[in-house]
Amino acid sequence: MSISKPFQSLNSNNLEYVNFNDAFETENSIDKLDAEKLLRIVYEGIYNDTFPIPSEREDISLWLNNLKSGREKGQQLFSVFGRNLDKDNPEIMGFICCRLMDDSNCGLIEYIVRDKKYAKELHGIEMCEYIEKEVQNLNIKINKQPLKAIFWDANNPEKVKYDENNPDPMIDCMAPQKRIDIIEKKFGCEKLGFDYVQGPLKPCSNQKEIDERVCEELSLYQYRAKNYRDVTATDLKKFIIHYNKATNQECDPYYLNHPSINKMMNQLSLMEKENIPIVANMQTGEQKLKIAGCKDNKPQCK
Repeated sequence: MSISKPFQSLNSNNLEYVNFNDAFETENSIDKLDAEKLLRIVYEGIYNDTFPIPSEREDISLWLNNLKSGREKGQQLFSVFGRNLDKDNPEIMGFICCRLMDDSNCGLIEYIVRDKKYAKELHGIEMCEYIEKEVQNLNIKINKQPLKAIFWDANNPEKVKYDENNPDPMIDCMAPQKRIDIIEKKFGCEKLGFDYVQGPLKPCSNQKEIDERVCEELSLYQYRAKNYRDVTATDLKKFIIHYNKATNQECDPYYLNHPSINKMMNQLSLMEKENIPIVANMQTGEQKLKIAGCKDNKPQCK
């Protein structure tokens, strides 16, 4: 049995993909071993190369735990695209991971990677459309209703300094502003109007470790925002809370005791209380000032 399946790309007829969730949920132990071997190749290669900032990476052991738990429990969906994916030297073209937070009926595109040399054969939008269907189907299976939103985080150009004349792969694999331009124009992403902070992507044992692993360099966007206009600040707040619980196991982000996370949660509470739109370009100037004025202690803007 092969774990790879044909993938119909717009510009190539001989691509394959592997849905890691399918492979890990099969009864075939050989398929599971093959899938884990391939996942490690993806992780140690294209994934680590594309996400050089440690606080923005997850440990592969967390991925494997979620895959072995089954998609309804782990709720993290993984697929890889390329050629000869069942062989010893697979040709990896792209990789995507999306997480469902079923408590909020929202998803998050956590990682999307496409090797530059395959840009004409595999499009990022094709990978996104594929994973969007996967997470949509999973949410319908669990919650009996469609998704409310899919979010997407990206490095904030104002916080991640990148010199295109002297690129540093340990800062980013591409200019942050270039990425923003792409996801806004090609993927219909719209920036959300609050100060997003990503909590640690793994459980931490002390405050020093929490502070080191909190990532303040990201902004949060809504993927294909025009297709998901019903999402509210309440949904977004639920998503943030449950995403932290899924990654760092804190049921309340305030427990992380980090000023920037406190401010984010206070902003979300204000947006929820006053029914403020979550997309930045739909907020009034007065609303933006109120959001910016939230404090960074526990809690102020409820």
